Amino acid sequence: MTAQQAVAIVLAGGEGTRVGADRPKQLLRVGGKTLLEHSVAAFEASPGIDEIVVMMTPDLVPEAEEIVARAGFEKVRMVAAGGATRRETTYAALRLVPRSARNVLVHDAARPLVSQQIVQRCLAALMDHEAVSVAVAPTDTVYRVSPAGDMLHEV
Repeated sequence: MTAQQAVAIVLAGGEGTRVGADRPKQLLRVGGKTLLEHSVAAFEASPGIDEIVVMMTPDLVPEAEEIVARAGFEKVRMVAAGGATRRETTYAALRLVPRSARNVLVHDAARPLVSQQIVQRCLAALMDHEAVSVAVAPTDTVYRVSPAGDMLHEV
C-alpha cells in the first residue's frame, strides 16, 4: 500500500423507491449488467484507482458480494453494510478506507455512466485540492417559462 493510494467508495445502499421497481435501482439490469456492476466497472478500469469499497443495504450484502465475485472485479477490497442514511453509509465507508489512502472518491452506484475522463480529472484535481466535486452541464435544452406561463425562453 503506497501513500499515493486512491480508493473509490461505491455507495449502493439506496432503496430506489422513486423508480417504482420491486428491487433497489442499483440491482436493476441495464445492458445485461446491474447498475452496481456498471459503476464498479468504471473504477475497476481506472489505472488511478487502487481499491474499491462497495457499501450495500445490509440485507443485500450477500447478493452484492455475488455480483462482485461473478464479475471478477479484482480491485474490490470489500462489500460492507451501509447505514440507515447516505450520510451514515458514507461515514461507515470512510472508516473502512486505509489511513494511507491519499485520495478517496465517493460515487453513487445509481449513476452508472461515470466516465474515465471524470474519474481521471477528479484524481488530478485532488493533487492540488483537498476536496473536489463533479458537476456536469445538462445536455438537454433548458427553458424558462414566463410568469404568465405563456412564453418559453431558452436558457
